[in-house]
Amino acid sequence: NMDDLDVPDDEVLDITDELMVRGNDGASLWYLFTERTIEAEEEPAEPEEPVEEPEEPEENVTEPEEPEEPVEPEEPVEPEEPAEPEEPEEPEEEPAGTPGFEAVFAIAGLLAVAYLVRRN
Repeated sequence: NMDDLDVPDDEVLDITDELMVRGNDGASLWYLFTERTIEAEEEPAEPEEPVEEPEEPEENVTEPEEPEEPVEPEEPVEPEEPAEPEEPEEPEEEPAGTPGFEAVFAIAGLLAVAYLVRRN
């Protein structure tokens, strides 16, 4: 029965949270649809540089300095870097020969197959 669902022209009825019906041309034509909003990706905000607050100097307290014994500087030990695996070099492509030379082999192969088929 066509009078069971009456959706006035250009009015939207909610069926579910996402699914809606819009009526058109009386009770004879309905459109089911969902609304979606397409948003562009937000551009990342420029990173703000932290503002350094000046530190308030504490009271000037001088500690008595004790004479230090001279320390001989040790030779700096350089940590051994792990050997990086060498990337395999890409093989250089051979310069192209005469253009179309591969076609000679293809045609010869087709002729050989045609000969063998016709012979049997």
